[in-house]
Amino acid sequence: MIKKNYLKLILITVFLAFGIFPYCTGQSESSVSEQWCAIIFEDIILWVNQITGDHNIFGYSLSTNKLFQITDDDYDQRCPVIYENIVVWNDDRNGQSDIYVYDLSKEKEFQITSNEEDQISPAIYGNIIVWQDFRNGNWDIYAYDLSKEKEFQITSNEEDQMGPAIYGDILVWFESNNEEEYDIYGYKFSTQVTFPICISSHNQMHLAVYENIVVWTDDRNGQSDIYAYDLSKEKEFQITSNEEDQMGPAIYGKKIVWSDFRNGNWDIYAYDLSKEKEFQVTNSNADEMLPRIYNSIIVWTDTREGAWKVYGYDLSTNQEFTIPSPIAPSEDGEELDVEFVVIDDYFLQDGKVNVCIVNEGPDEVMIETEICDAPIPLDMPIEKDAQVCIELKGEYVSGDEVTLITKKGTILTFELTDLEERTSSQESPWVIIIVVSCILLGLMLVYVLKKKGTI
Repeated sequence: MIKKNYLKLILITVFLAFGIFPYCTGQSESSVSEQWCAIIFEDIILWVNQITGDHNIFGYSLSTNKLFQITDDDYDQRCPVIYENIVVWNDDRNGQSDIYVYDLSKEKEFQITSNEEDQISPAIYGNIIVWQDFRNGNWDIYAYDLSKEKEFQITSNEEDQMGPAIYGDILVWFESNNEEEYDIYGYKFSTQVTFPICISSHNQMHLAVYENIVVWTDDRNGQSDIYAYDLSKEKEFQITSNEEDQMGPAIYGKKIVWSDFRNGNWDIYAYDLSKEKEFQVTNSNADEMLPRIYNSIIVWTDTREGAWKVYGYDLSTNQEFTIPSPIAPSEDGEELDVEFVVIDDYFLQDGKVNVCIVNEGPDEVMIETEICDAPIPLDMPIEKDAQVCIELKGEYVSGDEVTLITKKGTILTFELTDLEERTSSQESPWVIIIVVSCILLGLMLVYVLKKKGTI
């Protein structure tokens, strides 16, 4: 028999593995930009951004207030994770789900896995990337050492091992058992030893680890609660006991955060291990789901704007905040906020690019713009019918597509053309006209001479 919360836990697992939120239906073709799977490391927030069906990875720097894009293609990228400058995700571009990496410092993308089966749900700490892998006909845990450029297998038994999390020398995951339930196991890289963490009845799933503390979602009490285990003391303890559901915990330092349904909608709650005290983070009437935490910053996915958006909360200031995000084109394909129009773009002699933008709106407007692939903050008023030229810095070639995203969310996309090519293309019609005219004059001259009998 399937236990009370088993289907609900499976749905959350699907979300965690594939980045599709189970309570959102009919949104795959939405023209509204939606964000989920938010995660944070230091000052960088990452999330999955969906516009008109495509899932791409976006990021935002809290220290520089810069919005940037990691992936941009017609396939789906989901489940981003980050450690220092390394971003990892699962990617569908090859017909199955593979693990890809992007180095923020080098601005370089590379592929980790290429097996024809699915590899999903990555996690990273230091030089080690881990994921769940279906190449053996069931879910196993595999790993990749970035420093050695070497892949290796962690688990090999016939049960499914899923949802890996890693911190330092410790790897944890949840694993199916003979009762069709899930238990939690751990692994030490230094000793290559696997050990049980929680093999209680019912389901233990959706876990996280920080230093010696492992946290997870547990339905042994008839609803989903948050439990924890101290690896150093070999001691398990319960965090929540409310009769409603608490799911999807995350941990950093002494703070544990989770999604909580005790108020009739999903809110974010937290627990301070040092004070042994629980407190509420959000209290809106919307749903706030799947929080992540780093230092004093909590991020989550929120429905209060009518679509899934990324929100944040700073525990040090008790201030909630939002982040700018791209806005999708309207359904008829026209750009939103069309008072900004790109009227010219070309290469200069030294390889730099000038982009001219004109304000066709009714009034003077303030343009606050970033270039995603080479951020240049702009903050300038543009009067009605006036134009401004922006110099792009970076390495470009003719045919490159550049996107400007205003803080208001306006998306301006255009293709670069070389100045010489443009000049050549502008001159070429005159050349054709002259050549054709000469041919016609020649034919007319031949005709006249024939009539006169001179040829």
